[in-house]
Formats: sequence, C-alpha cells, structure tokens
Amino acid sequence: MGRQITVKLADLEKAGCEIDFRSEVFESNFTTWDGQDADCEEISEWAEVYVPGGRRIASGCSDCLNFDCRDMATSTYGWMERWLIENSVPYVHG
Repeated sequence: MGRQITVKLADLEKAGCEIDFRSEVFESNFTTWDGQDADCEEISEWAEVYVPGGRRIASGCSDCLNFDCRDMATSTYGWMERWLIENSVPYVHG
C-alpha cells in the first residue's frame, strides 16, 4: 500500500464531478463452529466519481473519495491526483 489520498465528495462536485453511490449485498450460508447452519448478509456501499472528460474512479468509502497513489508518474491513480492539483481540489493524505 502506498499513500492514501482522501477527498471530500462536496469538493469534487464543486469541481464538476458527478457522484454515483453504489451498493451490493453479499449473502452467505455457512456452518458455525458448533455445527449450526447460519446465514450472513453484508451490505457494501461505495462512491463512484465521474470526472469531467469521462474518466471514472471508485472509492472504498461512501462518504468520501479515498484511493492509493504512491507516485503520480507510476501509480494507477496518478492521473486522479494530477487532476485534483490541476483543478485546485483540496485533498489530504491519509
């Protein structure tokens, strides 16, 4: 893991991004340690950010954009950190 970048969704919207909230339900059936049948349901929610120009980045969170960027030149999401800087969108590391 590299350097985490966190951005407020409101700041992204002000810069012209569209925010879409996604969710998925994960259901599983299993047997507990004492032999009982059990069911589990987990809901996962996250935000997807659509940057002007058509690029998209998904966050692991639903209340902010959070992504890993070790180096703008070589990281998968280096383009997003460059976009934040070029558009004066405030962000924090961590």
